[in-house]
Amino acid sequence: MKKFLAILSTLLCCAGCQPDLPLLPLGEEGPGAGEAKITEALIAAITEASKQQAGADFMPRFNQVKTHACLNGVFWVSENLPSEFQQGLFQPGARYPVTARFANAREWDDRKKDFRGLSLKLTGTPGQPLWGQPGETDFLLNSYPQLFAATPQHFLAFVQASVDGKPWRYVVNPSHWYSLPIILKGRQKVNSVLETSYYSTTPYQLGQGTRQAVKYAVSPCGSQPIMGFDARDKDFLSANIERHLDIQAACFRFGVQLQRDSRKMPIENASALWREQDSPFRPLATITFTNQKIFGEALYQRCENMSFNPWQASADHQPLGGINRVRKAVYSEIGELRLQHNMSNQGH
Repeated sequence: MKKFLAILSTLLCCAGCQPDLPLLPLGEEGPGAGEAKITEALIAAITEASKQQAGADFMPRFNQVKTHACLNGVFWVSENLPSEFQQGLFQPGARYPVTARFANAREWDDRKKDFRGLSLKLTGTPGQPLWGQPGETDFLLNSYPQLFAATPQHFLAFVQASVDGKPWRYVVNPSHWYSLPIILKGRQKVNSVLETSYYSTTPYQLGQGTRQAVKYAVSPCGSQPIMGFDARDKDFLSANIERHLDIQAACFRFGVQLQRDSRKMPIENASALWREQDSPFRPLATITFTNQKIFGEALYQRCENMSFNPWQASADHQPLGGINRVRKAVYSEIGELRLQHNMSNQGH
């Protein structure tokens, strides 16, 4: 027992330790050495995992597997936007149609603890995209502000352990102990995905003139919680979206957090928390969703056929950091694999 307690104490003490990465100037990325091979290995591992999870007719996303709804709304940039934030699509009074996909990260049962995801696709946005379709910009967010994998190498280790059916093998590695509190705190039960805050976890460029890195957050505007839903059903989060919109519109504020200190707010460590006391989120826009139909086979298929990639953005909003660099090819390749599988089986 004493030996067990000693091991547990060591684990808990080291769980808060972050990877030791080089200190970089504000707004600067690391060299990304070896990331091409890591990207290839990630694509191979996630392809294998996706094929393992796929049924005869449906291949789920590797992450954000369960769709609650895809909502159509409006992304409205503030009329009084300060000049320092007037970059790219963020122009005073600009309005863009937006589709938002709400999802569970891993669980198919809404009653279980999990990370929740929000993916936004804006249309009619200015600038040539770094990848993907002209006129579109994607934002990918999670319900916890830290990613459990700090670097591409660590994310690859997690994926490979998961493919082998032994995800615990990732956490017991001492160099990954920092991930444990993020996983434990980040997996939460929620009553409504429309009353949950979401975070980009990874940084992005703001404008092209200066090296200004930011993180994104999307938070409820503060409307009264909708009560009376049945949380005993495994699909209650979808039902609660419908109930919420039947009663009132859903509203979120979209904000950015400026990188002020490269030691406290690193770009290359996706597991590091950028503390709001060091740099608060500044609201730039409002997202609203009015009452709409959310159920139906056609709506579901449209939602499942959508793809999101952080590189679906102009240079004014370029993704930064190692995790984002490998996501470009990984999301593109795996998204195409999933789409081809599902489209070939639709209607059969």
